[in-house]
Amino acid sequence: MRRLILLTVLMILALSVGLVAAQDMGDVDPSGQTIVYWHQYQTDRAQGMAITKIVDDFNANNEYGITVQAEYIGSYNPIQEQMEAAIQSGELPNLVAAYANAAASWALDGFAVDMMPYYNDPVWGFSDEDKADLNQGIIAVDTLNYGDFDNFLVAWPNQISGQLLVINTTLADEVGIPVPPKTMDDLMALSCAVAGTTTEDGTPREGFGFSGGASEYEDFLVAGGGSFIDENGAYDYTTPENIAVLQFYKDMYDEGCGYFSDQSYGWSADFTVGLNVAFLNSTAGLTYILDPMKEAGYEADWIVTTLPHGDGPETIQLFVPSIAMPPSTPEKQLASWIFLKYLAQADNQAYWSTGTGYYPLRKSATENLSKDTFTRPDIFDRYMIGLNALNNPDIVVYSSPPFASYSTARGLVAEAIANVTVNGMDVNEAAQQLTDDANEAAAELE
Repeated sequence: MRRLILLTVLMILALSVGLVAAQDMGDVDPSGQTIVYWHQYQTDRAQGMAITKIVDDFNANNEYGITVQAEYIGSYNPIQEQMEAAIQSGELPNLVAAYANAAASWALDGFAVDMMPYYNDPVWGFSDEDKADLNQGIIAVDTLNYGDFDNFLVAWPNQISGQLLVINTTLADEVGIPVPPKTMDDLMALSCAVAGTTTEDGTPREGFGFSGGASEYEDFLVAGGGSFIDENGAYDYTTPENIAVLQFYKDMYDEGCGYFSDQSYGWSADFTVGLNVAFLNSTAGLTYILDPMKEAGYEADWIVTTLPHGDGPETIQLFVPSIAMPPSTPEKQLASWIFLKYLAQADNQAYWSTGTGYYPLRKSATENLSKDTFTRPDIFDRYMIGLNALNNPDIVVYSSPPFASYSTARGLVAEAIANVTVNGMDVNEAAQQLTDDANEAAAELE
């Protein structure tokens, strides 16, 4: 099995975990259950239309008469807020969209079911043949193994994508910089060269478009061979690799080669009209580059590629927004699992991928992917660059740790980036403050 890096040093935390006891499913009858599923897919977009069709097909054809009531709640922040309210009121959904770290925080208080007993159940689970077809590395992203969590499947993967470097090769050619860059110094040189140019109408161009978020930070860190978890499972942002990433942000910002936008996803919008040369983007967002380019009438060649890695291993970050199962009755929990298992069928995974641009959980589903079957054939070639990277045993695949405290740590990383750039803080001071604050957040969960 290929390597999947989860910042794999396990966090040693004395967590007081309210684990939901595994149900004896032998006598459970899921027939006739209605399941409430809170999701994040707008109904008028590709993801929403795809999930609606899958839910409708399940409701019409499942042999148990189970009905899934799918409800669009909004993005992850509104979903988390509504979950917190539901926990207080006791009116929980049966399935809810969540990243593993958010689901882990619910599990701490007993509000997320361990799905591993369902996954392994001889009647309701997956056969050995099916398990071999499922990407076990992706399932591992949602499996907790720290503190009191022992092989706890806290969520089910549903929305798989990778983050890649997006480069305007037309602009790179204009300034005479070869791409893709081989080192971070090469990336800085490209960014600085383009930042000193203007468009035909005299509009100044920027260099690299920073999001300033934790996922972007982790991309740079892992590409440089670093980690922010030490051998004892504590947060440590003071290692040489972490310092190098913060210094990269500072140098790029101070030299005018990297910038932050005051608009939501402004760096992406700037790219689509030729106002910057590069940024990091999820493969799930390829249409948000192609469509605005067409609307603006801007023509340029552009590529997606992994980050520069020098002499180290090539890397790609994996995003796995998933589905958690809050506790309910044995019947509703089993009915919820039956729907999740239906989502994982090869034909549904292939349909989900061709309709949305997300990657399939089933290996066999890739056999049915082609430009002809894609709803958006214009994203297919770039989509396959990411998929091939995820399936390449020589490329390290990374996903952020599923720690309950990591939701807080992510915000602290963004603050540290702002501190060393906009606020002018010393890099070592910012790294130490970030380390202290992250470990304080983790200690609150002991």
